[in-house]
Amino acid sequence: MRGVMRGAMRGDTSAAPPGRAGLAVGSVTAVFGGTFDPLHLGHLVVAEWVAESERLERVLFIPAGRPPHKEGRTFAPAADRLAMVEGAVAGNSRFAVSAIELEGGGPSFTIDTVRRLKAQGLTEVALILGADSLVELGSWREPEALLAECRVLVVDRPGSDLSLAPEPFRRQARLVRAPRLDISSRDIRARVRARMSIRYLVPEVVREYIGERGLYLEA
Repeated sequence: MRGVMRGAMRGDTSAAPPGRAGLAVGSVTAVFGGTFDPLHLGHLVVAEWVAESERLERVLFIPAGRPPHKEGRTFAPAADRLAMVEGAVAGNSRFAVSAIELEGGGPSFTIDTVRRLKAQGLTEVALILGADSLVELGSWREPEALLAECRVLVVDRPGSDLSLAPEPFRRQARLVRAPRLDISSRDIRARVRARMSIRYLVPEVVREYIGERGLYLEA
């Protein structure tokens, strides 16, 4: 899938820096996973709108380790993807970041992550999905268990057709309206390789990080 801040995972939340703050036990936390390769403004808009409309205490961004549905694809190093997410969300007190799926190196499955978060004390977990992910949910590990373990919040995405999702999944998911920004990480990576501007597609801190680290210059 697509991570409690390292400090929070170890039970040490007192010294956690902004953007990696500890989670409020007993509150509703929305898990927002993805490769975030890189994170862009569309991700942040979705997280903000869902948090506002659903009155969520926290949105937890979880960069994926090795997504099983993207085997064979090369990603930017996990440390770089994590750093970009942390920098992008640092100014929003409702956002936090977890490296839970980057620790271990094996494939990461959403149901396993949700169960681990609950074992750490979260009593109510919501899951933010794009409409395309809901359509593919049947191919995920234990999809029915995932629907039972957490509330699923689905955000429509350009080019997605929710009617293609299995009816039981559509019935149990809640559709949340958010601005449809037609921005993709794939297009951003392609623009970087072509030496084109990505200003206003990603947070400035992410744009600067990509430039400083020389990310995405090679296919």
